[in-house]
Amino acid sequence: TIFGFNRAGGVAVTLPSPAAGLCYKFLIETTFTTAGSITTATSDGTDGFLGNISIYDTGEVGETDNFQASASNDSIDLGSIEQGWLTGGWITVTGVNSTTWWIEGLLLGDGTLATPFQDAP
Repeated sequence: TIFGFNRAGGVAVTLPSPAAGLCYKFLIETTFTTAGSITTATSDGTDGFLGNISIYDTGEVGETDNFQASASNDSIDLGSIEQGWLTGGWITVTGVNSTTWWIEGLLLGDGTLATPFQDAP
């Protein structure tokens, strides 16, 4: 399933529990002016992300950072321009098993790029 993030005020998505083969793609169609996020169904570390997201700095030619998720991460935070909330990015999440989402994506940001992967508060 493909979803477009097209609300400048931000979007908060809670994924269902992962299952092998379940796949969602999120397209950033509008630059956010406030936080956006994608979180797992649980926030206790039992569901998590593996994989990586690359963020391209639109203000610096050739500047790119690659951020790796760890198994304890259960939130993708698009809360700032440095975390890749600009129009044109995408994130795909694919269920590997009953506890893990595989993440891949390319985001567009600016400034000192920062990881979008977070543990639940």
